[in-house]
Amino acid sequence: MSVPLSLARQILVTNIPARVPTLVFSRPGVGKSAAVEAAAAELGYRCRVFHPAIGDPTDFKGLPAIVDGMAEFLPYGEFRRLLEATEPTVAFFDDLAHAPRSVQAALMHLIHPDSRRIGEERLPDCVSIVAASNQRGQRAGADSMITPLWGRFPTILSVEPDLADWTRLALERGWDPLVPAYLRRVPDDLSQDPTAEFTGFPSPRAWEYVARNLSLDLPEEARLDVFTHLLGQEVALKFTAFLALAATLPDPAEIFAAPQTAPIPDDPSLLFAVAMSLARLADPETAAAAIEYLGRCGNEWVTLWVERTGRERPENLENSAYRVWAVTNDDLLLGRAAA
Repeated sequence: MSVPLSLARQILVTNIPARVPTLVFSRPGVGKSAAVEAAAAELGYRCRVFHPAIGDPTDFKGLPAIVDGMAEFLPYGEFRRLLEATEPTVAFFDDLAHAPRSVQAALMHLIHPDSRRIGEERLPDCVSIVAASNQRGQRAGADSMITPLWGRFPTILSVEPDLADWTRLALERGWDPLVPAYLRRVPDDLSQDPTAEFTGFPSPRAWEYVARNLSLDLPEEARLDVFTHLLGQEVALKFTAFLALAATLPDPAEIFAAPQTAPIPDDPSLLFAVAMSLARLADPETAAAAIEYLGRCGNEWVTLWVERTGRERPENLENSAYRVWAVTNDDLLLGRAAA
């Protein structure tokens, strides 16, 4: 069983202040690391990231030294700074199953919720532990996690990406709306298992890179090659075909100039792209035209536009066209708010 990534983030927000060691694992590129860092930021915690996969046991156990005639292991570097932390901190061990077994063994007592120590060194109470990893057998280079380390985590979450959550993030970051529009059409293409080495596969991370490439305005003849290396050939072909279809959409400037006559696409995923483009580009002078056009498409599209522009540019809702629509469709707005 898996939980949506958005729910995993909520659990982390609960577990971190309670100092419950939590392990999050999934297929590659789902967004585990970003979810941990987002949870820490929401709580106001500092996030110290450790990469055990490139570490050595001494990174956590310390280096041997003679102190007052006795042999001791002295912590150093980033781990020493963690032991000296005085502010709320997440110790985030990323890609934990990639770590050598000797490093995993060195972390067992540190991660144990009743120990939280290595040798004589104990974590301060302000430090919480979170780890993330890919799963073995998913072509991500992850080895197995030793059983005693796995058993130190009271909460273990297998996560899957959440399309609604990813779409919200994509729109908030200003990514090209054609990417979430395509994924609304083919939701199974958001994330799939890796196939062969050096072959692209769809994942939230890969789609982010696709959106970045779209912002670079790649030559059309290069798109398929770039997208294939990111998404794999099958998904890249489908997405490129979708882009060709999207090229027939009315230009936002045409919609703003003639909202009563601008053509309306038949495909709901293309309508989503249009609505999000209008939310991104509208200003107080063109907002009424956007409402009029989307009203021809259906009130659900006006509602979607209102939600998006209301978050980013609330001044776009300060016009008579919106006030008239809101009075007529208050049931839609109340229903979305309740949901």
